[in-house]
Amino acid sequence: MESAETNGSIVTESPPTQVRARQEPLKRLDDRVARLDELSEVLDRQRELLSQDNSGLMAGAERWYSTVEAARFFNRTNQWLYVRFRQQKFRYRDGTPIEPIMVGDGPRPRRRYTLPLIREIALSCYRDGTVKYAELQVILQRIIDADTDETLSVPETE
Repeated sequence: MESAETNGSIVTESPPTQVRARQEPLKRLDDRVARLDELSEVLDRQRELLSQDNSGLMAGAERWYSTVEAARFFNRTNQWLYVRFRQQKFRYRDGTPIEPIMVGDGPRPRRRYTLPLIREIALSCYRDGTVKYAELQVILQRIIDADTDETLSVPETE
């Protein structure tokens, strides 16, 4: 403890480290309480959003499918799709190659597929003899089912 004399009276000061030590836990506690308040507000907003009727939120948004999901329409593996795209086997009726939608940056962007693109792939497979007419009907029915109720009832490929 330090003491200083001022006009004949002695003033005692506490060391600065003790004062800081007492203030820091309080400051950390205040920061934690403020953070909890922020999180509570975020949770309240999320609860409010979840409780609203969200049926119109997806209007106009098109569902994208991964390579694995797209391959399930054909009851094939994702490698089957990769190889056939690499070899440019999928073609539109006019002969131009069908290309998947590429998303992401870097050396390995991800491929995404929409239902119209999956339909074109199915028709291409039928035109080149990869699938028979009965298989095409099943694939197109899966596309219709996915379009109407967003459930894809295709067996998992191993």
